[in-house]
Amino acid sequence: MADSYKILSQKQDTTINPAGTGFEDIWEVHYQVTSGSAKGTVGVVKVPESDHNATYVNQTIRDKMSDLSDISNLGS
Repeated sequence: MADSYKILSQKQDTTINPAGTGFEDIWEVHYQVTSGSAKGTVGVVKVPESDHNATYVNQTIRDKMSDLSDISNLGS
């Protein structure tokens, strides 16, 4: 994908786990799309502590950017 992004901030947080039986540590990674049809869009991905690494975060953001681009092209 030719679209690019930049990381705006990261912060650690705690949330209820998916099963609703306790808590888990997560990271909120805020980013901004810098090119393509979704340029300027600001978003956030929330990843578990265990997946907080460059490879996982990059893929998660790129997957979301693909959706953002598809949505911004609706009605064109």
